[in-house]
Amino acid sequence: MNKGRNFGAQRKFAAGAPAPNKCQTPRLETPTETRPDPEPKVHLVKKTPTVLLDRLTFNDVHKHIQPVVVLKRLQTSQVTKAQVHQTVNLADDPEDSYDSQDSGETSLTEDTSSNGYDALTLLPQCVTPDPQFNKRAISISSTSDDGMPVQKKAKTSVMDETDQEFFGTLRIPVRKKIKTVVLDAPVFRPTVDEFKDPLTYIEKILPQASKYGLCKVIPPNGFTPPCNLDETMGFTVTNQYVQRMFKRYGPATKELSAIKALLASQKVPFKRPPLVSGLEVDLPHLFKLVQGMGGLKKVTKLPQWNKVAEHLKCCKNLKNPGQKIKQIYEKYLLPYEVMTSVEKLNLTFQVEQLCTKRYSRMYKRAKSPLHTQKQMLKQCDSTDYDSSDEISIKDRIIYSALAETEDCIVPGRNMKIQAFEKVAEVAAETFLSSPSQTTNMIEKEYWEVVLSRRRHVCVNAASIDTGATDYGFPNNDSTDQYNTHPWNMKRFSRNPKNMLSFLGPVVGMTAPTLHLGMLFSTSCWHRDPHGLPWIEYMHKGVQKVWYGIDDTQSQKFRKAVEKLCPAFSQNKSVWLPSDIAMIPPKLLQKNSVSLCRVVQNPGEFIIVCPKAYSSSIATGYTISESVYFATLSWIQSLGETFDTLKSSCEPTMFSLEQLLFAFVRDARTPPSVLTAIEPILKEVVDKEIKNRRNLEKLGIPVMKANQGKPKDNRFTSPEDAVKANENAIEETPKEDWAHCFTRWFQRMVRCVERNGDYFEKQQKSWLKPSKPSTSSAWNVCDQDECYICRMTLYLSRVRGVLDKNSVLCPEHALKILAQPKKSHLINESKRLSFIIMYSTSELEELLEFLKDRLRKS
Repeated sequence: MNKGRNFGAQRKFAAGAPAPNKCQTPRLETPTETRPDPEPKVHLVKKTPTVLLDRLTFNDVHKHIQPVVVLKRLQTSQVTKAQVHQTVNLADDPEDSYDSQDSGETSLTEDTSSNGYDALTLLPQCVTPDPQFNKRAISISSTSDDGMPVQKKAKTSVMDETDQEFFGTLRIPVRKKIKTVVLDAPVFRPTVDEFKDPLTYIEKILPQASKYGLCKVIPPNGFTPPCNLDETMGFTVTNQYVQRMFKRYGPATKELSAIKALLASQKVPFKRPPLVSGLEVDLPHLFKLVQGMGGLKKVTKLPQWNKVAEHLKCCKNLKNPGQKIKQIYEKYLLPYEVMTSVEKLNLTFQVEQLCTKRYSRMYKRAKSPLHTQKQMLKQCDSTDYDSSDEISIKDRIIYSALAETEDCIVPGRNMKIQAFEKVAEVAAETFLSSPSQTTNMIEKEYWEVVLSRRRHVCVNAASIDTGATDYGFPNNDSTDQYNTHPWNMKRFSRNPKNMLSFLGPVVGMTAPTLHLGMLFSTSCWHRDPHGLPWIEYMHKGVQKVWYGIDDTQSQKFRKAVEKLCPAFSQNKSVWLPSDIAMIPPKLLQKNSVSLCRVVQNPGEFIIVCPKAYSSSIATGYTISESVYFATLSWIQSLGETFDTLKSSCEPTMFSLEQLLFAFVRDARTPPSVLTAIEPILKEVVDKEIKNRRNLEKLGIPVMKANQGKPKDNRFTSPEDAVKANENAIEETPKEDWAHCFTRWFQRMVRCVERNGDYFEKQQKSWLKPSKPSTSSAWNVCDQDECYICRMTLYLSRVRGVLDKNSVLCPEHALKILAQPKKSHLINESKRLSFIIMYSTSELEELLEFLKDRLRKS
């Protein structure tokens, strides 16, 4: 679950542990374990200072003998002069130059020439809880398709050609990097009794699983829940461009952008390539195929269009595939074919330059992600930090052709479940080099596409909110055993031991999400911004490959991303956006990041630990269901988590105040939780009351929102009724005044008659357990958020500060109104309004009610 995926969709698209000591006995350890080095052997090697002047310090120049450390297992190799002068810079796109500039390093030992994804050398696997899975993990391909381990011979050398350089027979010492490993994630097999209480079992295994970042849980035999689907249900898919997952501007992306720019200049713009059998046509590949057969005239004359369609492998279900491909070629590629070589060279040069400019802007935004917010708060002097990269008029057509290239995952079209399944079948036939491949072979081909970036590969994925529907796990009143099973994702989210259950159904959080995937569908590297764990069950389909990085590796992972993909690492606390980057494990290993890997089969659970990073790759058509949960330990860091989100201007999926109020009002809340949230709630209430008083001093009118009124539609006091009447008259057309006044008068009478026992009844109602809503789930997209810090405004909001419809939290509204240029707004009472959802007295009474519950407990 991209919980990122859900998270980004709902927001409208918007250090390492020390190395262990040497030990003969295998043990469970964090994925930072390294193999002990053999005893070094020292050789005295004569060298020529003039040849090695650039590699030696000044004090070493006068020396003629230097000790060199040589490992016994190191194979002596001869390198050429070209290999000696190889640098980490790749010249094929602008992103690599930024990578080297950002890291500030130029290493002769960095191997960047390989675009393939080699098998990774692994250490012997530590002991896992699953005796059937506890085998030695030798390489990334050490697990077969059916999940059983395969023994492979381990590599005997702990160093490769990147560890030392040679000038002939002269050995030059280079500091050796610590080797990291890809571990097999732990696999757990609960007993029938353990399987009865999911949250208790998860809390039991989390300490062990958190050392890896994620784990797999295999249910007992006989657990075969149904997967309910509606063939008529429609949903919006996402387009995932695999060639842009790691680096944005590869050969395929640049050539496609050149084709789009050429057509746009001829008044034939197109946003995305045409579809054949539901898949985007690889236009650069099609152009090369036709040119390899002699061009348009020769292919048409022979004719060979059916042969071209056969090479594309996506036209098998078409009646006349050759004619379809010919029409596409004539419409989209014929203008590109008739260009002269000089014109193509000039167009390519322009695309290269504009790719560099666009990447430059991406890089600047990553280094200053909060520039807009700081500018509004007058914390930044610059008014336009992109002014140095102005685009000329003649380049705007090409620049617009690069519009979507900044993202690897973008919104797609609407589809039905049957259409999605058919596209998944076509994708499997089109993008695989041969049918019936193993999971490891598919995984290798995936990384080849990611690293080479020479193929245009667009696949689809979808995340569907189940809400109160019956999609996925059953959610009805039937007597089916899986309807009430504790591992049913819809029941799982309502488990009282799940701290999020007190929120009720929330879209993307406690309301499970159904995920559809196909070959190469990807969940990029991400971590939930709230630091929450989550669980995903695969209903049907083929295998899915998961990678995990535990929380102790966070700093190393961030440094690796800053070096490998600097434009994707934002300069703030919540630094890695979701759906933005997929970095190969081998490159992470070279940057001292340890990670784990596991293959999920249908009928198995994957649990991602709190604050862990994860990613996944589908090897074919899959249907899975996921949901977030929270344990008691997460509550301890609740205040710190939301402070981090606020300082990073990161949107949330629910409000902190919403969760705190739910804890206080629910009779099921254990005393330990109430004790943990008391200081947090007191700080929230005190800060809110202070901001309200400061706004009242400015004379901004206060309005009570409908959300703050009791559910029985009564006012809490006659004063509130008078204010509501005044506001209603202002907002109601004259022809409706009579009806509005009648309703107000009736509510006013009920308020006066029954106001005496109102608060006593309200406190009793607070202690009733909250019932799951049968209507649609609470959606954060329907709520107001602060324009600056993006926090969900649950208690109050100020409208009209930046413009007529802008909404701010009280804290940032006060900061902006304190600016000299904004002070005149205070006198414009019709524009500014301070809307509160809960009165000050209600907040104070809620805090007292919490203290009273703690005293009684």
